[in-house]
Amino acid sequence: MNLEYSLKFLFLSFFYFKLIKKPLLIKITTITVLFVLAVQYYIQPNVYFTFSIPEVIICSLPLIGYAFIFILQNIDNKNKHFMYINAGIFSYLSCSTLLFSTGNLPRSPVIKFIWHFNQVLYLA
Repeated sequence: MNLEYSLKFLFLSFFYFKLIKKPLLIKITTITVLFVLAVQYYIQPNVYFTFSIPEVIICSLPLIGYAFIFILQNIDNKNKHFMYINAGIFSYLSCSTLLFSTGNLPRSPVIKFIWHFNQVLYLA
């Protein structure tokens, strides 16, 4: 699970590095996130083999921010390249971050509702 989030973060950071007009923001954020993850794995190596909510949040929030910045930069642009892909990435990451950030919480009606909502979104 952890390798999936790290690789997703790296690939999508590279994708947005090529698309967003201020690539320095992407570089700094990517290096910072990778450094934080490396420090976390160095201090607690057992966290790599378990479900880690901080990693989900650390890897997903910058990507949601990149997607939002891309939407803002291209809202008035007549050339709509990658807008549908970006909208899909934005909605997927927003929903999955909400869903997986509740991963280790005890089962409650709210958690069950979120998981059922995820199933409906997955089927739609």
